[in-house]
Amino acid sequence: MESYEFGQDENREFLRLSRVLKLASFSFFCLSGVSFFSAFVSSDTDKLVLFLVPGILFLLAGIWSYSAAISFKRITDTKGEDLDFLRIGLRSLRIHFWIQISFGFFAILFLLGGAVLTLVS
Repeated sequence: MESYEFGQDENREFLRLSRVLKLASFSFFCLSGVSFFSAFVSSDTDKLVLFLVPGILFLLAGIWSYSAAISFKRITDTKGEDLDFLRIGLRSLRIHFWIQISFGFFAILFLLGGAVLTLVS
């Protein structure tokens, strides 16, 4: 791939984006920990899935957010590899957003399931 180098202004923006993504990944890791802890202390095995599925999705979102943050940070640290790290960072963000979409899908399913159970009982 052709070598390209972003300027100082662009590097500053990538560094800011990297910091925000690291903070977002930390929040996803915390949410994942809370979900896994809730699953661990839950005595009801039926609710185990209700804690594990979001925990896994939060963990995956955190991993890919952090991966994107590292890639965007490397844009500012390296010379001549900016486009490669930009491509890697964008791919990680795309995966991250697909995980968020799946989390929204599962949330809708759980809410609809809860509404149906409430109406039936």
